[in-house]
Amino acid sequence: MSELEFGSAFELFFIVLFVYAGASLHVHELLEYWPIVLAIVGVRSLAKVLGATAAAKLSGFPLRQGLSGGMLLIPMAGLAIGLVQTSTNLFPDQAAPVAAIVLGAVALFETLGPPIAKAAFRLCGEANEEPPKTAAVADKTQANRTPT
Repeated sequence: MSELEFGSAFELFFIVLFVYAGASLHVHELLEYWPIVLAIVGVRSLAKVLGATAAAKLSGFPLRQGLSGGMLLIPMAGLAIGLVQTSTNLFPDQAAPVAAIVLGAVALFETLGPPIAKAAFRLCGEANEEPPKTAAVADKTQANRTPT
């Protein structure tokens, strides 16, 4: 399993992006449109999982690999937040429902995304189940393997 490091500027970008999304999300609008948010989340998730599973099956890959690939497609990218801004600039009269629906879906996907990804990695056998070793433990392990 590889460790990805994008740097502090990239992390700051995500913080700003989600602060903007949170500031744009109004609870009363979210409560008004929650059935649509849940429908979008459900249909989008089902389409991703079924589509990836069917494509894997047709390509000769194991069913578990297709299913886990579809699960990894479920989390929604921050790009949707930028698209909300563009949509609200183009159609200001529809800004409130668009923002509530899309940002509500993003919040739900980002909340459910990590556990779904963890389950997907376990399903396909790619999860690193042992806890990461610290440098001191790794050095000690290496010293024990080196013949003296």
